[in-house]
Amino acid sequence: MARPYELIPGNCYFLLNYYDEDLKVPFITTYLFEREAKGENDEKVWLFREPITEEAQQQSDAPVTAIREDQVYQVLDLDGLIRSLGELVHLHPLAPVPRAAPGSLDPRTDIPELNGFAEKVLGFEGRRSVTMTIRHTDDGFSIGRNEGGVYASFFLKAHLEAQTEHEIRAVFAALGVVPVEDYLSQHDRVRVLTYPLPAEEESLELLAKKLLLDVYRMRQRDGLEIIWNDFEQSR
Repeated sequence: MARPYELIPGNCYFLLNYYDEDLKVPFITTYLFEREAKGENDEKVWLFREPITEEAQQQSDAPVTAIREDQVYQVLDLDGLIRSLGELVHLHPLAPVPRAAPGSLDPRTDIPELNGFAEKVLGFEGRRSVTMTIRHTDDGFSIGRNEGGVYASFFLKAHLEAQTEHEIRAVFAALGVVPVEDYLSQHDRVRVLTYPLPAEEESLELLAKKLLLDVYRMRQRDGLEIIWNDFEQSR
């Protein structure tokens, strides 16, 4: 819970409500705190504004919500919201998850969808790339070619995919390859890694398969999404 003297103008706060009487389905409203003010009958209130895009701000002001003193206890900062949502973990999923077919969650041992892809990558004219991800996930990477050669690019959630990052680094370290790009972006939320790759079909194909099988742990029931892009779209 956020105490009134802890509210800081411009910071995000949340109200957690529920769609149902059993309090199982959460509804979250996000606000930006503005200031303390006087309401009707000189009642103290705290003013919160709904976040809107800059374009929308030019057209109209964002709606303002006044929180009374007896309601302030409902205002949550991010840590408070996470703790409150944690109280729902034992209630979800609301319906039982169907059992998977026998063997469908076993790890794959090969990815025939990638057979021959390296030939196309090495035959790129100009600056193009291919993005490959396990279907219905964001697990994967891009392989491209430019005037410097062939490279692999990874964009990892820095706070959620530390183990994946560690395993990617280990794969390339075992090959004696160091990243040519290694930095944090998006306010330190995304780790960007770019590694040079061998310009040889068999080695390139084996490395791509190793990353998907050993690092991202592709399963038997998983499909592979392959998207061929212009350089401007892939970087």
